[in-house]
Amino acid sequence: MLDASRIDMNDIDEAAVRASKENFEMNHLSLDNVNIACENVIDDEAAKAKYEKEKYDVVVANILADVIIPIAGFVDKFLKPGAIFISSGIIYMKEDDVKKAIEENGNLEVVEVTKQGDWVSIVAKRKDV
Repeated sequence: MLDASRIDMNDIDEAAVRASKENFEMNHLSLDNVNIACENVIDDEAAKAKYEKEKYDVVVANILADVIIPIAGFVDKFLKPGAIFISSGIIYMKEDDVKKAIEENGNLEVVEVTKQGDWVSIVAKRKDV
């Protein structure tokens, strides 16, 4: 909807992949420049390598903190310099753990934390390295 030239999405759950495709169709959005795959970028080195080649302006992880934390260790490899990593779906009790994981990645810096009820979103920026 924001006129991205390309969108790559992945989930480890095939049902989530199907639901994503159905949501595009229900909202009358084209899948022409969209790739939705069932992959595990945490454990599958081939999947990880594929996304490392692309270099994105924005990467979004809307999932539990226990999944975001390991992703924070390598997501910078998917990002262009100055690009943004948005993590959300974080229960307030895990905010510090996620921030720590992001800060431990020396190529990322936390630039915004948003809270809504019990939920937290953390935005980080890839440093120009």
